[in-house]
Amino acid sequence: MSSVLIRLTFIVMIGVIFLGCEDQSKIKASGKTIEIGVIVPLSGARKMLGVKALIGLNAAYALKPLSPAGDKIVLHIEDNNSSIEESKALLQTFAQNKEIKAIFILLESNVALAILPTINQLKIPVIATMATHESLTKKSHYITRVSSSNDAQGKIAAFFVHDELMIKKSALFYDIDSVYSTSLALYFEEEFKNIGGKVLGQLTSDMSKFVLQKSLIDLKKRGVEIIYASAISEKLLALLQINRDLNLDFKILGTGNMLANMSERGITNYVELSHNTFVVAEYFDDRIASKIEQQIQRYSHDNGVELNTHSLLAYEGYLLLNDTLGKCTTCGRMSLNNALRNHHGFEGINDTIRIKEGDVKRPMFINSIRNEKMYLYVKVF
Repeated sequence: MSSVLIRLTFIVMIGVIFLGCEDQSKIKASGKTIEIGVIVPLSGARKMLGVKALIGLNAAYALKPLSPAGDKIVLHIEDNNSSIEESKALLQTFAQNKEIKAIFILLESNVALAILPTINQLKIPVIATMATHESLTKKSHYITRVSSSNDAQGKIAAFFVHDELMIKKSALFYDIDSVYSTSLALYFEEEFKNIGGKVLGQLTSDMSKFVLQKSLIDLKKRGVEIIYASAISEKLLALLQINRDLNLDFKILGTGNMLANMSERGITNYVELSHNTFVVAEYFDDRIASKIEQQIQRYSHDNGVELNTHSLLAYEGYLLLNDTLGKCTTCGRMSLNNALRNHHGFEGINDTIRIKEGDVKRPMFINSIRNEKMYLYVKVF
């Protein structure tokens, strides 16, 4: 899909949706515009991730197309073709346009990390909706993260296993070629050991099925009760299959993006195998309570689209931007950047979300997966 077609499609969608948008009826249009760049993979290997994320951004825009001051927000959506180099080029293009106030990157951690030096060089505010790596906000003064960091998620998982499930012996399963997966595993192991637990094995996605099976049997004999699985590849299905076929009865704790990542990678045979798996997540599926949740559900129904975790993170990223625009007096790039990175709180999908030095502070949820849905088990602050 070409960039021109993407923009035209988006404009048509927004025109139709805007007619039915009643949320901002009390805001008077100022006649001014606020230009925002969007970098998203809509072709190439990560196309499905980008498509789902963009659905969420569109949904939030439909709810709030105007800033609190009545300025029309204009989204310049560009396809990075799932390419790091193309992402860098788009950053340069957006930064050179003085009308662009900030940029959304609907990208994974590995791409976000690769373009971080370019962001620092250009000094333009960037909202990372899906990227979770803790280095993004630690090594840049221009990135604001919407998703909880890997270190926060790994530590929450460790405390849940040790204090809630009362399990003292665990093992890891991660993708060795993924900075997302390896970072989560690292922080889980570090925290689990700090609070008195033991990690008795590290399983990796490059193991053959035979070696994986042998390792799992050995871990069972050594008293391991749970596996923290940050892997999101086909090999995770092999682990789940072995666990079920051999009645090993390991509890499995995965990541909140597990279902979304599986589906977006074309892995469709995970439904039955992931049944009763625990996940650490930003959202849950079994209750529609808040006004925002009801609006999302209505948007999904009216437009015939399905939102996943990546969609919801993009949705909240837009809510963050819109709310920040209401608190930013001049809204130049630097003032907007400072306001984004130190936001005292706005209403998210499930709870209040705060930002400190670009790092999101939000509650997390331990869910149990059943039939492709995440059912709330416990809320963690």
